[in-house]
Amino acid sequence: MRVSRARGWVDALVVGWLVCLALDLALSFAPVPVWVALGLAGPVRLPWWDLPARAVATAVLVLALTART
Repeated sequence: MRVSRARGWVDALVVGWLVCLALDLALSFAPVPVWVALGLAGPVRLPWWDLPARAVATAVLVLALTART
């Protein structure tokens, strides 16, 4: 939020992507036993609309990428 106020949304988006990439790379070297990873990923109860919303989002993305202009 500080970056977006100081620089604008494009810079905030780029900073967010770079921070996410840096954390992903750092965490990829952290050894985590399988049982710990499964415990952290635990079961989550999703709302009823989650799967239909994902299907619609995927359809919109596919149509946007394959549509002819």
